[in-house]
Amino acid sequence: MIEFAGQVALVTGAGHGLGRAHALELARRRAAVVVNDIGKDPAGASTARAVAEEIVAAGGRAAANLSSIADPEGAEAMVAEAIAEFGRLDILVNNAGVSHFAWFEDLTLEDFDALHAVHLRGAMVATRAAYRHMIGRGYGRIVFTVSGSGLFGRRHGGAYSTAKMGLVGLMNAVALEGEAHGVLANGVAPTAATGIAGANPAVISDLMRNASLALSPWSDPAFVSPLVAYLASSACKVNRCLYSAVAGRYARVFISAGEGWLSPSAEPPSADEIAERFEQIHRAEVRLTPGSIDEEIDDVARRRGAAAAGE
Repeated sequence: MIEFAGQVALVTGAGHGLGRAHALELARRRAAVVVNDIGKDPAGASTARAVAEEIVAAGGRAAANLSSIADPEGAEAMVAEAIAEFGRLDILVNNAGVSHFAWFEDLTLEDFDALHAVHLRGAMVATRAAYRHMIGRGYGRIVFTVSGSGLFGRRHGGAYSTAKMGLVGLMNAVALEGEAHGVLANGVAPTAATGIAGANPAVISDLMRNASLALSPWSDPAFVSPLVAYLASSACKVNRCLYSAVAGRYARVFISAGEGWLSPSAEPPSADEIAERFEQIHRAEVRLTPGSIDEEIDDVARRRGAAAAGE
């Protein structure tokens, strides 16, 4: 059974939507949860405090944190406060986010920077603080909320998509460096009915709108939280992996390299040779899903060695 008795989790952006669902699921499975959010309800009350109170009322342990992850001092403070409140930190769920969707020609630098301050820089600062604590204890689980908008692309998503794809790079680095210290990092690309999902309805495509309507019975954020809870648990042994959670369908998402074309010459090929071989280069046939860039380069080196040996 997946449970977190004695463990402490920090969930950013947990006052509503996906973050709230994650916090409640972790608490239900006996984690002490630090609920971070700067949001307020229509009456002006803190949403983070409301979720923390809901957890405590159900017999769990929780504390609210109102720091802004966009503020580097706030991002570090939320980790420090989690450790001060409960004595340790085992789990970090990077969930906080904001949205801005616009055609690329209309995207401003201010909007671009504002999204990156929350999604990418804020997650980096909070993760770094948590990571330092976790490697000192020899254990940790970090879950990044990434997005299909970054992995697969999205119109009107120049700022949001790049910030989310940046998280994939951050996750990869943390996972590769942390594994030797017992710290594992993975990512979830969720789809659910949330404030971000519903923002800027004018830029949602007909395909997305119609599919979302068809999947509405499975749009509750609670459909995503079981996967997050598993990845946050000691039962999870995978590292540096991405998963999609869409309407009750859970699947691994991976970046692979195709067979491609191995130039036979010791000299660089010409652009004309590339053109001649481009169909082979372009072919989407999975040869390798590298565990790191080292593994991709090693694979090509091995192919070069085999080619030189006439194999």
